[in-house]
Amino acid sequence: MINYNAMWTWMDQRPLVYFCLVGGLITLALILAILPLLRDPSDEKRSHDWIWGILIVAILAAGRWPSILLPRELCPDEGQMLAGARALTYDPVFWRSVDGGTAGPMDFFALWPAAGVFGWQTFLTVRMTGLVLLSITLVVAHQCMTLVLGKKIARVASLSAVCLEALTIAPDLLHYSTELVSMAMLTVAAYAACRRWLFQPSPLWNGLGGLLLGAIPLAKIQAIPLAGCLGVGWLVAEFFAARADRARRITYLLAGALLPFSLFAWQLTLAGEWNSFFISYILSNIQYSGFSKRTLSQLLIAMFENSTQADSLLDLWVPGSLIWLVLTLRPRISGDRAIRGFILAGCAATLLALYCISFTRQDFLHYWQLAIIPVTFLIGACIGNLRSASPQSWLQWNRWLMATCVLGLVGTLLVHRARKPNPFMGFHAIFEQSPHTALSSCIIPHVHPGDALAIWGWSNYVYVETGLRQATRDTVVYIFVEAGPYRDYYRQRFLNDFINALPAFFLDSIGPCSAIYRRAEYAHDRKFPALAAVIRSHYILVEEMNGARLYQRQDLINR
Repeated sequence: MINYNAMWTWMDQRPLVYFCLVGGLITLALILAILPLLRDPSDEKRSHDWIWGILIVAILAAGRWPSILLPRELCPDEGQMLAGARALTYDPVFWRSVDGGTAGPMDFFALWPAAGVFGWQTFLTVRMTGLVLLSITLVVAHQCMTLVLGKKIARVASLSAVCLEALTIAPDLLHYSTELVSMAMLTVAAYAACRRWLFQPSPLWNGLGGLLLGAIPLAKIQAIPLAGCLGVGWLVAEFFAARADRARRITYLLAGALLPFSLFAWQLTLAGEWNSFFISYILSNIQYSGFSKRTLSQLLIAMFENSTQADSLLDLWVPGSLIWLVLTLRPRISGDRAIRGFILAGCAATLLALYCISFTRQDFLHYWQLAIIPVTFLIGACIGNLRSASPQSWLQWNRWLMATCVLGLVGTLLVHRARKPNPFMGFHAIFEQSPHTALSSCIIPHVHPGDALAIWGWSNYVYVETGLRQATRDTVVYIFVEAGPYRDYYRQRFLNDFINALPAFFLDSIGPCSAIYRRAEYAHDRKFPALAAVIRSHYILVEEMNGARLYQRQDLINR
């Protein structure tokens, strides 16, 4: 029987083995992408290419396994998402049991399958979910391009995005971000559109596409422009389609799009939580979008600095992709209707993705997950147009141009990672000896099965490491301390949730153990006197650690 823990420990101590593994797979992919292109310039039958899909998953897994196995959160969002997903197993009514801020319910429910396998007390659940979603996105995006452009072009066009996602070491791109669910659904919806318009199949593809696009607002409001563009474009195309079953296809598309929110509307109505939904998800997101006062140039500079400091590879991939697009761009448009449509879709999606990234003026790198597939589609569309619209005498030149572009960009990413190795190597053995943070280690001796916890601070990793479930729907302190039109609403809601639950524990984690808001002035007894009064009446201080204070309910002290 294979001892997987010993195997990971052995590999964890050998960075060269890691690089040889991921580098070898990427080199194999380069060979399989470039050689067929150079040997045979003719177009092949446009069909699926699932073998390449297996290679995509293998490259992603080989590149990301050190961070996947890391038993610490890569980003504060991971603890919040995992704790919220667990809370929904007790009460599945979103916005009554969980408030995800800018994240919708789909991001939390997506964690349930992996939690069924790995459990709630490990960050492996969020990392494996992220890997699966990313794999679905990249594999299905590749299949879209094979159906429209053929296998040769699809392999060349998709490889740089796969390498970026496999080789990046920026926590912002490695963690389970709220963009991953949206991009997986958008890409599968795009695949459904390709199947519908290329093969004229059953209208069930319309229903599937509409269902996924309609669910996007319940995953990430920021991705709505992308979903809206695809949905409206699909609907307009159906109106102009000269087919007897046009009305049926439109009905399937619209019914699918309306179904997700109809189900949530029904749930919110029964639960009486429309007010929470409207304030928490609509008004607060509008307020959040105007929080930063950066100009566009300031935003781009900040993102570039973040990318280089975190070694995300975006500072190499974005300009490299731009150069690729410029070199393959031609004023003459292909006569192939499918390629023309793909060019239009790629341009629109890329421009909308850039708008979605810059709209909030926040410099988080994980926003770029919204642009990676649109840019990849646009690269594929430009290559397809290059091959289709160029004169016969240019075919040899075009083949070498495409080979040079993919080899140059992928080679640049690979060489950079060789010079700056993955920093997550070597942590597996260290954290195996100390699986919990110091704060969680102080709390765990007091914990009993079924206990709940409320946190004042930004330390959601404690929920994961201790096994305590969250007692209030709000789990981060910024909405209580930052000035804004809804601060009093959130404070009162938190206080009501806390009084109704009276959980076994209350943790004021303000200090070094909190991701943000570490100064003592943000402590609950200074910022929220009404909450402090409840704590004094019902709780006793049982632990202090590096500024953090753990309180236990009085009647549970001697259990």
